[in-house]
Amino acid sequence: MASDIQLNLINQSNDISNSSYVIFQKNSATDVNTQSVAWIVVKNLGLTDNHRFLYPMNFEVGAQDSNGNNMPLIPAQNGDT
Repeated sequence: MASDIQLNLINQSNDISNSSYVIFQKNSATDVNTQSVAWIVVKNLGLTDNHRFLYPMNFEVGAQDSNGNNMPLIPAQNGDT
């Protein structure tokens, strides 16, 4: 089994407004018109600040509706839609 990938986001932009940074991924198992899914949002990352996070090799997926109801997490394999 592969190990998780360790990533480090470093803000080297000229944006002084401390914007949010969205890390996302497109589901490669779907067609081109499918929207990407954000899985991490980093807020208020100042100039030269960093934020470490893991890109897991094992995924679980879940869903939440507009009323806040959650479905249980289920395992997802590479290529699952």
